[in-house]
Amino acid sequence: MLLQEALTLFIFYTLFGCSLQDIKPKCSKCIFYGKEASIREFPYFAALKGCGAAILSDTWLVTAAHCVENPRMNPGNKVWVGGESISNSQEITFKRTVIHPQYRTLQQIPINDIALLELTNKLNFTDKIKPIRLGVSRGSKVVFVGKGLDETGRESKSIKKLELTRLTTKQCLSEIPLNMQRIVLPYIKELEKVNICARRTEDQPGICMGDSGSPLTQNNQLIGLASYVGNKDCRKTRLNFFTNVPTYTSWIKSVTKLK
Repeated sequence: MLLQEALTLFIFYTLFGCSLQDIKPKCSKCIFYGKEASIREFPYFAALKGCGAAILSDTWLVTAAHCVENPRMNPGNKVWVGGESISNSQEITFKRTVIHPQYRTLQQIPINDIALLELTNKLNFTDKIKPIRLGVSRGSKVVFVGKGLDETGRESKSIKKLELTRLTTKQCLSEIPLNMQRIVLPYIKELEKVNICARRTEDQPGICMGDSGSPLTQNNQLIGLASYVGNKDCRKTRLNFFTNVPTYTSWIKSVTKLK
């Protein structure tokens, strides 16, 4: 087992972690207390069955690997773009799934949780369908967009956004017991390569099941994909974990041939 995998499993699963697909909260598929948003504000957002994704080009999407590792999760390989909900979106399909070669799940914690979807037909870009650029995170203010049921238990009529604060790994680990912090501190740089940790400024929950694979952005550039959260009861969680997309930029470009 690689060092970073062992640490991720040991810290986040033992203490508080679980994959978004494995959660069975009181309110599933939730983005809690988010603000309704227009697809024109987030034209790169795409929806899968029970997950989200981001448009990278007219032929490629990126999502969390755990959203597409089982073909039964996405019958018909369907994707919806250009709308706030499935009912007002354009339905398209993907023909190929490329999961990161080092992706694996260790006791429900996804490692290298990223996958690429090649579309069957090219997208026609509009003001509601546009690609997002790959970014490099600078600063702490980030924005997440996702969809699904909300805190009322009903399906949201639109996609929702959350303004989050990115924490350093050291700040994130400050919320775990002190004896665990001492073990982890020497390996902070390793952990930062794998995950982005973020939370809301206010004391409220954030992402949950159904938000997997949805984009975390900064200055309208992609920096993360929703991966897992800090508690099996999403109403109690405050820490949100995302795949650190910049770590995988070279792999993404090698597969998609994007420049």
